[in-house]
Parts: sequence; structure tokens; C-alpha cells
Amino acid sequence: KHLAVLWSIAALGFHTSALIALLLYTLLLFRDHIKMQIIISIATIAIIIAGRAVLETLFVGRYGAYSVFDDISFGIAVVLKYLPLAALVLFVLKDDPEKRIEFPKGSSSVLGLCVAVLLFSIVICMLGYVISIFGRAESYSAPLVIALAYLVRRCEERRYFRLPVKSLLALYFLFRLTVYMNDFYLAEGIMPYITSFGLKI
Repeated sequence: KHLAVLWSIAALGFHTSALIALLLYTLLLFRDHIKMQIIISIATIAIIIAGRAVLETLFVGRYGAYSVFDDISFGIAVVLKYLPLAALVLFVLKDDPEKRIEFPKGSSSVLGLCVAVLLFSIVICMLGYVISIFGRAESYSAPLVIALAYLVRRCEERRYFRLPVKSLLALYFLFRLTVYMNDFYLAEGIMPYITSFGLKI
């Protein structure tokens, strides 16, 4: 945990959006209380929506283009991105005999850990609809990959749903790549992208 905090502080040296990691740490503090995680997530979204006008004053200079007074609308993309992952978490962990995972200073709820990472990712995604600059912070939801790898391992150990879950996850990531290429890839103005092999995408 201490090393993760140090890396987050180092990330602040590259971009202030790394502050969003504080939300993940907060959710993980309540890894044994999923209801509290949900309350914190809802409160975070509500506070950002309520504080849009205040946040606008922070966007000066080149960041002035990030208008916070766009209409708020949570697209179907939020559901399509995270509902399948929520279903996978519940499917694998609902009746999992390994309810807790051991850490140096005690054990923690496996379900609580996975839900914390999932809620963190959902909140970041939704905040991108509230204030556009938060859309780039969605890259901080990368810890989802660790949670998904753990879920696949549990399927392997329990010898069920092994190949189907891998196939479904492959299709899911292909879907995420397609969404990114059609939305953020175009919006962020990084086209055309030239690969190391000289191919133009």
C-alpha cells in the first residue's frame, strides 16, 4: 500500500488528474463495507455535479476549453462498460468459498476489494459525462485488470467456466477497444496514429 501511494504521488508530477486515486484509496479503506463504498461513490458524483461552477474557475488558460456547463447525461456506454464486469464479480464471488484474502495485517473481503475497484471505475466514467476533462482520468481504472485476472484465476481453481469466461472477456475487451477507437480516439485528436512499424491507423 505504501509503495502504491508513492507511485500516486509521483504520478501527480505528470498530471494533477492523479488526485483521483484518492477516491480509490478511500473506497479500499471500506473494503469490508460495500454499502459504505456505494454511499461514497454516489456522494462523490453528487458533489462534483453540485460543484461544477466552482470547478470551472480552476480551468484557466488552455484548460478553459473544458466547459463544465455542458448538459449532464449519463450515456448507455456506462452500462455497457461496467454491467458485464459487475455480473462477472457476482457470478464468481457470490458463492466463492474463499470469502477473504490474507494480507500482512489481517484479511479483507475479496468481494469488497473487487467492488471497490469496480465502483471507482464507474464513478470516473460517470464524472467524464459531468466534466469532460474527467474523461481522460478513466485510464486510472486500470486496476480493473488486476481484479479481472483474479476472477479468472478463481474460475481456473474451481474448474468451472474456464474457457467461456476467457472468451467472454476477450470479446469484452474487443468491445472496449472499439468504443475507444470510435469515441475518445477521435475526440483526443491523436489521429492519424503511426505505429512503430510505420503503419498509419
